[in-house]
Order: sequence, then C-alpha cells, then structure tokens
Amino acid sequence: MPLSVLLCVLDLCFLTINNGNSTMDVTQASSMTDRLDALNIDEVLKNTRLFNSYVKCMLETGPCTAEGRELKREVLEVLHTACSNCTSKTKTRLKKTFLRLKSDSRFRESYKRVLEKYDPDKKYIVNLEKFLN
Repeated sequence: MPLSVLLCVLDLCFLTINNGNSTMDVTQASSMTDRLDALNIDEVLKNTRLFNSYVKCMLETGPCTAEGRELKREVLEVLHTACSNCTSKTKTRLKKTFLRLKSDSRFRESYKRVLEKYDPDKKYIVNLEKFLN
C-alpha cells in the first residue's frame, strides 16, 4: 500500500522523461504550470491504486499520465532549485505533499525510493530540506 500510493502521488508530482533518460536539464523543469494546483493531494493519498500508479510512473516502472509527467518535472524543480521557479500555490501543494510522504509511515518507503532514484548521490537533499523548512 505505501509504495503504490507514493508512486501515484510522486507520479503526479514528479518526473519527465528526457529522450528516455530520467534526468533533465533544470531549465526544462523551470517553467512550472498551474495544472496540478487543483489536485486534491488528500484524495490521491487515500486512493491506493491511484497513488501506486503515480509512484510507478516516478520510478519508471509503469506508464505515466500527463499529471505524472508534470509531477516529475516538479520534483526535479524542488530537488534542483528548492522550487525557486514554482508559483506560491505550487510550493504550498508540494510542501504539503513532501511533508506528508516523509512523515507518514504508510508512504515513507515510497518516498525513499523516489529520492534514491532522483538523487542517488544525495547532492540535492539540501535543496529539499531547504524547501521543506
């Protein structure tokens, strides 16, 4: 349940595939949209199937929806720039999501797996912590 729910949320919040790679240039991630700002994160976290689909998208083990691809971009933005190019509405939504995933034992393992994928060398964790505080 935790992994699948986190995957859905993270898919909604994270990555974009750049020519088949899970990394992308920060300039590509810098233009945030308001597309996901209307998303009800609480509903996603309650829906195990939806959450799991997002997590699978984030980990590139399942298909991605348009929202999942946008989430990937947002996650990269948070990691690379502490969300410096995000709108205030996007920052609020992402902060709520990250804090919930980090603190809730149901989602913690998925949270760790996504971070390991997108920051394997732990060089951006400082930006994430800066964003969350």
